[in-house]
Amino acid sequence: MLIFISFYNKSSLMRLSVVYRDTIDVDSIRRIVDLGVHEIMIDATRGLGVIREAASITDEIGVPLNVLMDSSCFGASHLIPGGYETYHGYLERLEMMGVGAVTLTEAYLIDMVKNEFTMDVVASNILSVTTIAKARYLEGLGVDRIILDPDINHDLELLCRIKETVSCDLILLVNEGCIKGCPFKNAHNNLISHLEGAKPVPKIESDYYSTWCISKKRNNPILIHDSGWIKPEDIEKYIDIGFDNFMIGAYRGRCPLNWTLSVVEAYRSRRFEGDPVNILTTPLEGRDA
Repeated sequence: MLIFISFYNKSSLMRLSVVYRDTIDVDSIRRIVDLGVHEIMIDATRGLGVIREAASITDEIGVPLNVLMDSSCFGASHLIPGGYETYHGYLERLEMMGVGAVTLTEAYLIDMVKNEFTMDVVASNILSVTTIAKARYLEGLGVDRIILDPDINHDLELLCRIKETVSCDLILLVNEGCIKGCPFKNAHNNLISHLEGAKPVPKIESDYYSTWCISKKRNNPILIHDSGWIKPEDIEKYIDIGFDNFMIGAYRGRCPLNWTLSVVEAYRSRRFEGDPVNILTTPLEGRDA
């Protein structure tokens, strides 16, 4: 769920991807592009009207658009009678709008896009790619890029082994605030999928998983430090081992442009001073977690 950003420094080309969840307008997109945007990604749940507007703006500015279709649960809607026609028609509309890539979680849809469309396919971090075998399976399906699970961000040896094994591009999500090894991550992703998916949307009393996460971090702040996020000042270590594609996530709900710009600047400059929770996607009180 994301924006691809690239810029030059003295030693390397770095590409950042950023989840953009604020107003889609020329001025906002230009402010991001001014930081060196390579590709803009937005959530499919924002609707075709917003996607069409974003595609028009990115085409005008000269950067490609990537649409996130990375729900962890589609409710089998793609496999029911008529499902193929529904999703094929939707993807066809995206391609006609000029969308350059889609980020996916479903093998069925990955296969459809690779065989019947020209858009690039990005395998979402929701797929929890933490092993060489998983990366190989996805490469075998033809994906162009894989967003690795942040749980392995600090295992540089494993990252190198995966990179040596597959030829597709690998992306590191740098600011996810989830508890490392959280046993409820899949359940939380499924809840979000149902809350943001097809109607009718279930009316829940509370987001238990976010409440649990906040409570654990409040009682044991070391969980924030030990999570898979990468410090801005550590980016060069990853570039040195051959990784130059990075992704900046966003917390749920409307994520203000100024927040996005500040996080991008922190990673662009390789420097951040302050509380790390201010640049992470971790649920916090006062946010729509």
